[in-house]
Amino acid sequence: MTFTPQQLWPPPHLHVILTNPHSHLNEPHVLIVNLTTPGQRADRTVVLGIRDHPWIRHPSVVFYALAKLEKVSEVERRLQAGFRKLDTPMKTSALQKVQAGILQSRRTPREVQSFYRDYLYRKESP
Repeated sequence: MTFTPQQLWPPPHLHVILTNPHSHLNEPHVLIVNLTTPGQRADRTVVLGIRDHPWIRHPSVVFYALAKLEKVSEVERRLQAGFRKLDTPMKTSALQKVQAGILQSRRTPREVQSFYRDYLYRKESP
């Protein structure tokens, strides 16, 4: 799922929910990243282009340093309140690249990497 915050300034960035709900601190959470225009010191672990999503108009990077975990209830509340607007789903190939970058980027917060490893382990376990 992708969404954009509904705000005038700063200009909204596309956000991507990378996981299904997964238990964290006894509540379901999802992992969220956002895309941004690359600057000189940008993390270039994953660079996406205009073919990866209709929202992307120029090369964009995943801002792994700001990857976060959010309660599912908060995601739903913000969508229902109109603070966020759903966008077109990301192509599967692009989504998989972004997901792989969670563990590849040295800038991803450790808590987020730990959550994602646990998510993958439980997803693959019988």
